[in-house]
Amino acid sequence: MHKQPGDRQATDRTWASALVLEHSLLDAVCDAQGSAILVVDSDDIIVYASPQLLNFFEIPEFYLQAGTRLRDCLGAIYDHCIRAILSPNPPSREEWLAERVASHWRERFETLDRTVKKRTVRQLNRRLANGFGICAISDITEQKKREEQWRIDLERVEVTENILDSLPQPVMVWDRQHIVVGINKAFVAMMGTSEDAILGRPAADLLESRFLASLQQAEQQVGVRERFIRIADPGSQQASPAAYINRIGKTDRSFCVVTFASVDGAAHLLRPTIRAESRNAPGPAAHITSPLSPPQQQPHPATEPPREDSLRQRVLIASSDPIFLANAVGVLPQQASDRCIVHSPYELRAVIELARSMAMSIDLIITDRAMSVSREQLALDDTTRTLVADRNSVAERLTQHLQPRAATSARTGSHPAGIVRAPKKTVDILVVEDNEVNQIVFSQILEGLGRSYKLAVNGADALAIWQAERPAIVLMDISLPDINGMDLCRLMRQRQRAGDPRSAIIGVLVPAFDHDRGRCLDAGMDDVIVKPLSPDMIEQLLDRHLETSRHATA
Repeated sequence: MHKQPGDRQATDRTWASALVLEHSLLDAVCDAQGSAILVVDSDDIIVYASPQLLNFFEIPEFYLQAGTRLRDCLGAIYDHCIRAILSPNPPSREEWLAERVASHWRERFETLDRTVKKRTVRQLNRRLANGFGICAISDITEQKKREEQWRIDLERVEVTENILDSLPQPVMVWDRQHIVVGINKAFVAMMGTSEDAILGRPAADLLESRFLASLQQAEQQVGVRERFIRIADPGSQQASPAAYINRIGKTDRSFCVVTFASVDGAAHLLRPTIRAESRNAPGPAAHITSPLSPPQQQPHPATEPPREDSLRQRVLIASSDPIFLANAVGVLPQQASDRCIVHSPYELRAVIELARSMAMSIDLIITDRAMSVSREQLALDDTTRTLVADRNSVAERLTQHLQPRAATSARTGSHPAGIVRAPKKTVDILVVEDNEVNQIVFSQILEGLGRSYKLAVNGADALAIWQAERPAIVLMDISLPDINGMDLCRLMRQRQRAGDPRSAIIGVLVPAFDHDRGRCLDAGMDDVIVKPLSPDMIEQLLDRHLETSRHATA
């Protein structure tokens, strides 16, 4: 069947109408998006070029006509818009054209060009499976300017943070709800805790109540009468200011900046936030942040027998050296003593102020020689004894200080009438683990097996419990916050006296550190297990080593 000439003309008109419609739709899309589209066939001949392309490259319009070679269009762009602003050693015209024509044949490719109008143009090339190539062109000048401004702002913020962190004065920033949103390193050191533990907390949790009330009252006047206001020290009779407060930011989003006037004498303006450790509670350290209540009224001594706790000595240890702490804490379980460990002069002053406010006496304060803190700086009375030592002499000197009072208590009778000491419960297992989730796993498994155990969260606690209890088995994580588990094992082996029962030390490794098995055994460990843990694994391990321990004791 042959088509009539009229049918052929109708078909041609239909194809022409469809082509015009397609071009119109592409033009409308380009107008809506503010971009341009260039379409070429498999012979790199232009099939369609949107008129918006002239907004990006000022070239003669005939280069955009259908049937023009892609190479000729790119050559016009190079001659009119690109060559004048290329680097001092630009590629030749032929090299540039060869590179760009080749990029149009890549499946996906993106290029950026700077035009003579100082605009940044992005070209996204896509070559389809049927050989057609599409190039989408857009102006990203404003986006690049915003990105550059963001980069400059980030650099400015980093410089500002470095300046604040280098200031010796503590600085704190809170928002309109009095939530702490910014601090510097000096403030973190003054608080004696971590930055994460401070940020996001109400200022009332950190500052002394009278000092906070003065700051909040002055906050209402900042920016109204004066640019900044001096805050007097509520606990001092001197006229020197304790801090300065000023406001920054816009009215609807303002912040208050509190700058402490003294570099190291502002601990009394803070609420006590201390890390306290007890010999009878070797679990995670407790942070005391609640307002201090006055001491309760004690009954008359004639109506109630004295408490056994009153015969114990209160010892405060200040050091950031884990070996120093391990040596000092290792002596305390042998004496009738309670202890508190702090790691900086700021924490030390906070604990002393806390004890003074609660009318609680501290019998002995032992400090690391490297901390350089004097009695005058701590404002101690004559009844508090102090001891300065280093890591090598602390155990011997601390024992000498504690023994006289212990001997006095023994002569006068350490057990008052009516007090019967319960028999000490033996501990089979010591778990040395600082991760709270793993502590829960160990506790559930050991309780399910009916085993007696104690938990230690760091090396100092582990060494103290081990010396006091002499457990048959020690399950030890090798990555502890204050000392490596293998070094702790060596310390235990060194301190094991001749004739004492030998504790089986089991290293607990994660799969990533399974290669440390040999190092653990070389350090003196008896066995190694790899997480994840299971009740069957722990039960078999305990049965094997506890049976070995019983045979060795027999």
